[in-house]
Amino acid sequence: MIGYRPSPVIKYCWLYFTPATCFGTFAFALIKYSPLKYNNEYVYPWWGNGIGWVLALSSMLCIPVWIAVKLYKTPGTLRERLVFLTTPSIDLPKSKQEQARLLAIFAADGDSLHQKSPPPRKDTSPLMKRSRNC
Repeated sequence: MIGYRPSPVIKYCWLYFTPATCFGTFAFALIKYSPLKYNNEYVYPWWGNGIGWVLALSSMLCIPVWIAVKLYKTPGTLRERLVFLTTPSIDLPKSKQEQARLLAIFAADGDSLHQKSPPPRKDTSPLMKRSRNC
């Protein structure tokens, strides 16, 4: 996606450090929760706090709810569902090494999956010839 393989440190940060930090921040906010006050005097009504929590949770619960729906709708045992849902799709783009390996296999078979080169361009305009030579 970014054109080069990032450092292994980044992988472990995204796998462990970032989720732990996000979960810790959310848990701390729940533990130390106090009702919102305006100017340390006015305490908002319960329905105002409720609207705030609904707005906050609407963005936080999307992924867990989607996971639960997919686990519920996929057939099989729990283990089969987890394996199926965490396995990458076959039609995802391959790495450059994998593409080269597959291209070598198809080229050896004489398969006609190779992309044909476009026909040569006809330069009808002198402007096109000049811009190509620059």
